[in-house]
Parts: sequence; C-alpha cells; structure tokens
Amino acid sequence: MKRLLILMVMAAASIATACSIVDPDDRASLRDMVASLPGAQGEAWKLMTMNAKAIQYLNGRDENEQVGKYECRVRNGDKVGSWSQLGESLTVRDLLRCLRTSVVEAQYVSCVDAWTLTMQRRAQASFDRLGLAGECRYVWDSRYEPEKLPQDCVDPDAVTLDDTVEALISSETPPPLPGGLPPGLLPVLCPLAAHPDAWGCPGTPSGPPGEGPGETTGGDYP
Repeated sequence: MKRLLILMVMAAASIATACSIVDPDDRASLRDMVASLPGAQGEAWKLMTMNAKAIQYLNGRDENEQVGKYECRVRNGDKVGSWSQLGESLTVRDLLRCLRTSVVEAQYVSCVDAWTLTMQRRAQASFDRLGLAGECRYVWDSRYEPEKLPQDCVDPDAVTLDDTVEALISSETPPPLPGGLPPGLLPVLCPLAAHPDAWGCPGTPSGPPGEGPGETTGGDYP
C-alpha cells in the first residue's frame, strides 16, 4: 500500500512538471502584451479583430449571395414612382473584397456604407442627366442585417481580449496597425501564428510593406 502511494505521488509530480513546461501554444505572453496596449492602439486592434471576425463569418457563405441592394424612385410633384433596383446587388464577394483591403478601418458596416455612397453618387448623376428628381435607399438582405451577425463582428464593445489574440493568431492578411507592433511581440506571436508569413515573421518570405504574401492591395471599391 505504501509503495502504491509513493508511485501515485511520483506520477502526480511528473504530471505537474510536464504541465509547467511552457506549451508552444500557450498564449499567456501574447495575451499580456495585447492587454498592455495603450488606449488608442487598443481600440485600433479591436477594429482589426472585428475585421477578422467579419471575414471569418462571411467565409462560410456563398459569395454570390446578396447582402443588400440600392433602390431609387422618381418624384414628379406629388406623384411618386415605384421603387426599382439600381445596378447590381451588393454581394458577399464584394463585401469580402472590401474587408480584405488591408485597411484597419474596413469594417462590415463601413464597407456597406462605402458601397452605398458610390451608388448614391451614381443615382444622383443619372437624375441630373435626365432632369429628374428622386430619392434612393439602401435595403439590407434580412440575412445580413448587422444585428443578425455575431456582435464581435460589428460592435467594438463586444470584442474581448481573447478575440483579439485569436485574430492575431489566425489572421492571414492583417491590416497595418496604427503604432505598429509592440516591441517583442513578434517572437511571441510568430510561433503561434497560423500564417506567420502574414506578419513578416523571421524565416518567412516577405515583400514591401502592405504587400506581404497573401495580402491583397484592394483596389477600387465597389
């Protein structure tokens, strides 16, 4: 019985020792660094996290699905015409293209706003050319209304510290972050990152700033 107890104690000690060894997947140091970011930089990193979360959410969707559409109608005095769609719908593919432009301000709602502004200008140009008066509106597809998405895709207050750590580890195309990366972060981040080349980790190919492997430079939008 005494020998059995000794063996059990030794086994427990062995397990404790094994657990005390730093696990390569341990995120504690990375988490501490993110937690220590100053206010403005921390807020920018929340936006980066929301960007990553929105991309992750949309990646599982059919890229041809409609996110929303732009409708206009003509006014002639007291008479108002019926709503009719202007141009093509905003699709998941369009939204992903905007979110992947490597700009931290590219967010789910702001990308829709940018597309809507372009359509608004196009509609106004048509009204002016034809000498008409009218009004327009953006209409969400009910499946893609912001309130239907996970809140960490659209609300910075819903983003947790662990969400940001996960985004850092899994992001393939991180946007440039205001203030850059904190000193000492890369040695902690690189062993954990699923795509270390996206961060320019040592030993991975790199290109000019903003054009690293796998990054998209964006382009005109929409």
